[in-house]
Amino acid sequence: MTTTATITTFPTADGVHIRAVYGPDIDRTGAEAGARPSPAAPDVPAGVPADVPADLFGVSSYHPSADICVVAVDGEIDLLSAPLLDVALCEQLAGAPPHLIVDLQRVRFISARALSSLLDARDLARRGGSILHLSGLANRTVARPLQLCDLLGLFDAHPTLAHALGTLGAASATVTTATTGG
Repeated sequence: MTTTATITTFPTADGVHIRAVYGPDIDRTGAEAGARPSPAAPDVPAGVPADVPADLFGVSSYHPSADICVVAVDGEIDLLSAPLLDVALCEQLAGAPPHLIVDLQRVRFISARALSSLLDARDLARRGGSILHLSGLANRTVARPLQLCDLLGLFDAHPTLAHALGTLGAASATVTTATTGG
């Protein structure tokens, strides 16, 4: 059996970064599931779950060009998984990419908490000089809640990732970075 695990850095209120490993056989301290955590194992900040099943949520990021970062989301963004999305978006925005595309094409459910995550990421991007783009809005599951809450106009929205990349001038994608999912 293959286990996918990722090391992720979490910004905390006091600016300290904490590393944690996520994967089906890894617990929230980074130890193998069921193993006793080492004394040096860090705590995961409150509100960041470590037990979201991989078949319910996943997020990956890559850079199709030097100026563009894509964060691709898969599954259900709800109260449990939205903090993981927050972490992934904050982590990518920390690198101050000129353009951050959040690809929502493979999202099967989006909660009010997820909409809040997208708004927070938009504000964070603006403060850091980045532009947040949403793609995958051909997916009615994603587009409809944004429309109903009158949020669609707040984002640079695209029906597909290919459309967003074409608009921004990115030719081909090269997958280069991590995958996070529980």
